[in-house]
Amino acid sequence: MLESRRLPLWAGRTAALLGIVLVAFTLRQAVAAVSPIIGDIRTDFPVSNLDVSLLGTLPPLLFAISGFTAPRVARRIGLDGGIVLALVLITVGHLVRAVAPGVAMLLVGSIVAFARTGVGNVLLPSVVRRYFPDRVALLTAVYACIVGVSTAVPAALAAPIAQYSGWRTSLAVCAVTSTAALVPWHVVLTQQRRLPHGRRSRQSRTHRGRHSPVAITRRTVDHRALLLERDLHLRGLRLATRDPAGRRQIDPDRGGRAPPPSLASSVFPAR
Repeated sequence: MLESRRLPLWAGRTAALLGIVLVAFTLRQAVAAVSPIIGDIRTDFPVSNLDVSLLGTLPPLLFAISGFTAPRVARRIGLDGGIVLALVLITVGHLVRAVAPGVAMLLVGSIVAFARTGVGNVLLPSVVRRYFPDRVALLTAVYACIVGVSTAVPAALAAPIAQYSGWRTSLAVCAVTSTAALVPWHVVLTQQRRLPHGRRSRQSRTHRGRHSPVAITRRTVDHRALLLERDLHLRGLRLATRDPAGRRQIDPDRGGRAPPPSLASSVFPAR
């Protein structure tokens, strides 16, 4: 059996790998950061039980709406651009919540953060398939685990940070990770801009390049095809060295007379 040929994860894809990991780490922070410190928020301005219920209802509702809007965003500005836009608005949402003077602004910041988080949820699997077509299962498992961790970490750290530095600082810390996630995607976009215009337009359509996903897959398929052709050739040669009764006529490794033309033509048809 032919072994699959895989490149290392960092082969021309380091920035994309780091970007995927950091994006996955930001996708649940907006949801998990408010609940542990709602009591501290109520000390600054009134938050009714209805407001708390609304904060819990918004994430699944906006995630569902994002499932319809994310493909349009990707078609208009591309997958990478959609991820960058989502990260920028998630950061804005975190900061708006951190400086909110009342519950209305807290809800507005939450809506912005939740909506862009939903876009990231939809686009990230496509980004994984684009940059890592040879390791889709591995990268999917990695970012799914990181998303789970990003749900637990803010819930565990929000209350202690709020106790020592205030609830506004606790919410603002979430903006740090989403800002950090912008750095590798800025590198990815910068690398794409440095390509010649014609090559960049072709790459945007077919993702070409030495270490691009399509190029990696194409080289792997070509390598497998060559090995398969060689294997079939050797098997056909062994078959051609036997007559219809099964008796061996020549030994390819030791030399000998050629197989009968009629039998050889049946194994190696003319092209």
